Amino acid sequence: MIKIDVTSLSEFQQPVSFYSPGISDRPASVVDHCAHTENHLFAMDYRMIETPDFTIHDITTSGKKALKMEEYTNECIPLSLNCALKGSFACKCAHFGKGKDNIWQESNLNAYSVSSMSGYMVCEAGSEIKQFAISFSEPFSRKLVAMMPNHLERMWERYDNNCNSRLFDCNRECTPEIQSTICQLCRIKTDGECARLLLESKVLELLAFALAPKRENVVACPLSAADREKIMEARNILLQDVCHPPSLSKLAIQAGTNDFKLKHGFRELFDNTVYGILTKQRMNQACNCLHNTSLPVADIALLTGFEHQSSFTKAFQRILGMTPQEYRNNG
Repeated sequence: MIKIDVTSLSEFQQPVSFYSPGISDRPASVVDHCAHTENHLFAMDYRMIETPDFTIHDITTSGKKALKMEEYTNECIPLSLNCALKGSFACKCAHFGKGKDNIWQESNLNAYSVSSMSGYMVCEAGSEIKQFAISFSEPFSRKLVAMMPNHLERMWERYDNNCNSRLFDCNRECTPEIQSTICQLCRIKTDGECARLLLESKVLELLAFALAPKRENVVACPLSAADREKIMEARNILLQDVCHPPSLSKLAIQAGTNDFKLKHGFRELFDNTVYGILTKQRMNQACNCLHNTSLPVADIALLTGFEHQSSFTKAFQRILGMTPQEYRNNG
């Protein structure tokens, strides 16, 4: 077992923290950072999206050797939501769990309030750990406490008294709704003028799912990280050639999964069916052709995978509420 101090590693191109970097000096808008570091001990991909109210952390760590990663911070973190999306690991945090190791399994989550922290994380050689976290600013945390006092007021009282606390004594499960919302959140483009609003809406949705009462007697079927990767690959394959899409069974085989997981995965990750995603892409391409070219509608129908213009027109009108020609005229 090799022991390293994460806080002082000079190899990092970006300040990296297991819990979260400091929340001071927040940007006025949205800033999206990406960093990669690799050495003989481990490789790490790190993405941090900063806004005035919260910071999103998406971290993937691949251990080349068995590691004990130690860390300490004096930064105050009023509220942080942490999720383990892939891999299992053990960690110990001062002031939590009476000094016992906290075992994080794949698809675990918890919320923390931290005035200072020291601890460590243990990961095995050859393991890949994917973590996701959101740390909130103090003003925004106060708003959240006012909105959800039954959930957060006790944590906030301990934070005001310079005490660390966590929301759940035992880690909760990342439900399919939470995993799907995280995927949607990570796909939001951060360079548009609506980026901050879109990010905040998804962050609040994610927090609402995380704080919802635990459902009893419900059989959960969360997608594993490997399943999510296969569903994303299936989507890429599907959209490579919208004119000649594979059948559901062939698409499942090409992506390394089965029909059930393929259909379930599309619902969970994209809130749509396989056919719905295909049709949406066909309509996007059709709109682009209608807006930017003078091609006849019949040709655009063929280019977007429809054998007959009438079928294309019906599908277009059902989804966009107007015929292709009306869309072009309104362009």
